[in-house]
Amino acid sequence: MTWLIVNVKGGFSGKLAFFVTTVPIIVALTLTEHHLRRSDQTVKMFLPETMFVIHANIIHGQMAAEIKNRGVSSNSRDWLQVACDDLGAEIQRSRDLFPQKFPLLGFYPEYLRSGSVDPLLNRWRRELGDERFLRFLNYWYWHSVASRPLAFVKKVARQLVFFYSTNCPAFSFYNNLPLAPWAYVASLSKLSQPESLHLLATLPAGQEFLARTKKLPFTNILIHENRRVRLWNFWCARSYLAILLLSAPLAGWVKAGCVFRDFLLFCQFRKRLRYLGRSHDGGLALLGCTVLRSAVGAALGNPMVDGNCFDEASQD
Repeated sequence: MTWLIVNVKGGFSGKLAFFVTTVPIIVALTLTEHHLRRSDQTVKMFLPETMFVIHANIIHGQMAAEIKNRGVSSNSRDWLQVACDDLGAEIQRSRDLFPQKFPLLGFYPEYLRSGSVDPLLNRWRRELGDERFLRFLNYWYWHSVASRPLAFVKKVARQLVFFYSTNCPAFSFYNNLPLAPWAYVASLSKLSQPESLHLLATLPAGQEFLARTKKLPFTNILIHENRRVRLWNFWCARSYLAILLLSAPLAGWVKAGCVFRDFLLFCQFRKRLRYLGRSHDGGLALLGCTVLRSAVGAALGNPMVDGNCFDEASQD
């Protein structure tokens, strides 16, 4: 924002008009977005749900251990036992239905949230309510992190090693990619949530869209990748690690060059101060004068102000 104001074309009046026009718009958009976020349950639930399902196998182990060791109160043990059993069953079901998805993780995490018509997290949310459901997710995630930190560290390290390998999994290639098992089922699950159903039911177009989406999981729609796309993905997967190993030293070399350049400029500045015979405090004051005068000159677009008092002083 400051850069735009300083570099906008025109004199002081033009910069002022630009500032007066844009700032209220930005403030209004920011306040509106903040107000909408407060009443949007999706924003509140997305991160806790994501962190829970990604680490569901670790959290399930912690739940089972707590129940076995009677680490929970008797009032909630019965419900937690059912929840733990359901979580374990859904994890196993995701393995059976999607054996090729997330092989390193060992299960398909998105299945717990949106992989079926009535996913597990939606059932828990209906049973507990929004606030209790949110507390439940946050508690078991952070409780599992505190109780099993090594399991989380091993999971992250294992995934990093797998990703930065000579066959990067980000570039997968398929002859035929079916959309029904994962894309259309997930879409139907999202549309089947109460808030989505209520919104779609208010419009005829929404009802038609929901009816068409219900038919898609039973279709056999495929994405056919041609040979050039597969070859490109193959090359990217094999060269990703090599490019990373080459770019990291190059980035370090560029950064070191910038630091060395700044060091030379600092030495030149100190040398000129000694040449002028100025004190340390005087040098700082002179530097402040230079920066302030240049900034004011750039903001006002006045070449008479945008000068270098340091060079002027050095000519005296």
